[in-house]
Amino acid sequence: MASIRLPLCIGLFLTVVLTQKAQYTDDVGRHQFYPLAASAYTNPQTCINKWLGAQLKRQINVDCDMLKGDTCSGYTAVSPDKKIIALVFRGTTTDEQLLAEIDETLRKKIPLGAGTVDEYFYDGFNKLWTGGMKDDFLSLRSKYPSFDIYVTGHSLGGAMSTIAANYLVLTQNVPAASIKHMTFGEPRVGDQAFADDHDARFTYSFRVTNHNDVGPHIPPKFLSFQNHQTEIWYNNDMSTANFTVCSGQEDPNCSDSVTLLHYSIPEHRQYYGVNLDDWINVFYSSTMRLYTEFLLFFPLIALAMSKKRRLQAQRVLPAFGHEDQGRCVRYEDGNTRDEWCRDPATACAC
Repeated sequence: MASIRLPLCIGLFLTVVLTQKAQYTDDVGRHQFYPLAASAYTNPQTCINKWLGAQLKRQINVDCDMLKGDTCSGYTAVSPDKKIIALVFRGTTTDEQLLAEIDETLRKKIPLGAGTVDEYFYDGFNKLWTGGMKDDFLSLRSKYPSFDIYVTGHSLGGAMSTIAANYLVLTQNVPAASIKHMTFGEPRVGDQAFADDHDARFTYSFRVTNHNDVGPHIPPKFLSFQNHQTEIWYNNDMSTANFTVCSGQEDPNCSDSVTLLHYSIPEHRQYYGVNLDDWINVFYSSTMRLYTEFLLFFPLIALAMSKKRRLQAQRVLPAFGHEDQGRCVRYEDGNTRDEWCRDPATACAC
């Protein structure tokens, strides 16, 4: 009897080991994944060669919506020294693109795996994939079949990378164990069923959140969106490796503890103490200020587009670059009035 129990115990032990979640390390996030994600906003070759000794396969740019100038971008690369194939997706770059995201978020979702995902996120990924990324990835995968696959992105790019990671497993016969997935400031991608399916599939998947970053809080949960695991929350300026490994999908002790009043735009574009402005010349230009403002107002916009004829909402939101200011907004029967006030605690009394 003992000879039978021993193999059973060994089998159970191996099963637990193989399905155990991987551990996040600050060094890998700071010096490997983030440089890959940030490089998507510029010519990737210079940056990825400096940080990883990687070679760019190709950067793909496609029209991801009917709006003029609304483009999605991503690239594939390989690092023979580190044995990595990288799929990287760029984040949102224009206010028009954000409006398209909001519009399609409020309309419908697309089935993926056991759940559904945001239509705009999925369409952006799919157009990049069919626009050349698939061929580039399969070429690299054929040449380096044993390499780990890094899938990453910031903001919108993080959302598309989450879809990409699942798509590789579901349609390309890529083992989930070979995929390492990490995002920065990633918005909620899909519904509860999708988040659960994602979490059951991957052992190495992390959502890095910088302090009060607004990104992970949109689209709002009341629209049936849910974050996936595992959030890594830096409740600081990210200058050191001081972080919290959060529990579950929406840990109330991590970024979900941040209130609307404290959602931050600057912290959405800065990770590990490095501002994306330092990497690129065009990202967060003058048009991006309107984009980030819409990001902050997303929950109110969603409510304003609901079926209710009459809506009243008052919020005090951080102003750009002025910690001692706030913005007061009232929506009533389609009319909007804005005021700037010096003290957010007064709620502007609009």
